[in-house]
Amino acid sequence: MLKAIYSSADEIPAEVAGFYTERDGQFELQVEGMKTSGDVERLTRALENERSAHRSTKESYSWVGDLNAGEVQSLRDAREDLQYKLDNASPTMDDDAIEARAEKLAGRATRKLEEQLAAATMERDAHLNAIGLHEAAQGQRLIKDSVEKAIGEGGIKLSDGAMLDVVPFAERIMQVQDGRVVSREGVDGIEGGLGFGDVLADIQASGRRAHWFPASAGAGAQGGTGNDLGSNPFSSGNLTEIGQAVKSDPVKARTLAKAAGVDPAKYGL
Repeated sequence: MLKAIYSSADEIPAEVAGFYTERDGQFELQVEGMKTSGDVERLTRALENERSAHRSTKESYSWVGDLNAGEVQSLRDAREDLQYKLDNASPTMDDDAIEARAEKLAGRATRKLEEQLAAATMERDAHLNAIGLHEAAQGQRLIKDSVEKAIGEGGIKLSDGAMLDVVPFAERIMQVQDGRVVSREGVDGIEGGLGFGDVLADIQASGRRAHWFPASAGAGAQGGTGNDLGSNPFSSGNLTEIGQAVKSDPVKARTLAKAAGVDPAKYGL
């Protein structure tokens, strides 16, 4: 029985010796279209070598990660440029060159810091502006609330249409201080630190801006005060009533004293 492979030529029968060819130190039967075990072994060995080479290549370029060919080439170009600069750099630099280089680098760093500072300043100013607008709007609301409270139920009565003048007037002379709405010092002759109700009472008692108040509250009302504050003990000079007024409501007492033409300081007001 013929073998596909003989280890030496002497083992091959003479009548078929022409059909065998030496390969890798062995003699293999060569028949057209037939694959010998040697062919299979060589193919297997070649495939394994190819796989080994592929693994080696993959390991060598694992650092590339997700970079594409263009990005890898850019990195290679940058490396070559850097290497060229290093190879052609002056081995030594004199003091002037070092100082010039340091100034250039410092200038770059300074410009970056200035840009960051400018951006931060703009952002801060925008926040401050927004806060200012918010505080102004809140102040206007509080002042308007103080006006409505002063003329509300049980408060001072105003003529029809007086609100058109009163609200802008209040916004001009009133301010928010420590969370309270009080009059500014020395504006329009109004005493500072008063609530708006007291401001209106003072104006009404003095006879100023009479068109703000109904005619029934004008001069000639009870006690001759020219207001709706009730009888005025300062007009009658009743010390008992004056003492009670000063003790119970100093602000109102001061207004009554002014309406009667009496110096409030005389009574410690």
